[in-house]
Amino acid sequence: MGKGRWAAVGCATLFALPFCAAGIATIFSVPRSHGHDLAVRIAAGSVFLIAGLAIILGAIVVSRATASSFQLRQRYPDQPWMWRDDWAANAINDRGAFGLATFWIFTIIWNLISFPLIFAMPWREVRDQPTVVFVFLFPVIGVLLFIGVLYKSGQRMKFGGSVCHVDRIPIVPGLSRFTARSRRACATGRRTVSTCA
Repeated sequence: MGKGRWAAVGCATLFALPFCAAGIATIFSVPRSHGHDLAVRIAAGSVFLIAGLAIILGAIVVSRATASSFQLRQRYPDQPWMWRDDWAANAINDRGAFGLATFWIFTIIWNLISFPLIFAMPWREVRDQPTVVFVFLFPVIGVLLFIGVLYKSGQRMKFGGSVCHVDRIPIVPGLSRFTARSRRACATGRRTVSTCA
């Protein structure tokens, strides 16, 4: 599994290197640019560089998770509830942090691409070609995405992740009890307890 893991990381790195090289080359060509061309080059170079680094980092993270899961599956082939650390600890953690991180990455890349369009837009041609204004929608969407990701991040920081605690693993119908709560108690101090029927 170790050789296969590093082979996968190596393949992902080889795939990502052209993106990184294109991004670095574009950024280093900035001194020869000016005006809106400067903004476009910086944005384009940043997008390619971030995309390449994200591919490499993603491959490393996924390979680690896959290797750990493979080891657990080999160790407990007939106990699937032991294949995840939280399940083994009689708990079920939410996956909101991963979704929020993906939301942040998408928002950053979107804004890096869309905001330079404001400087690259041929404003002088708007009278002759009014449809050019529609390009302005992309930065507006970027602002909305940024507001949304900040709101989601604030909610995550305020309430934390939800955890469902189970009194026994594996779950036994009619006997297992669940306690669902967030890291920060709600104003009423209540928590939900249910029994698996």
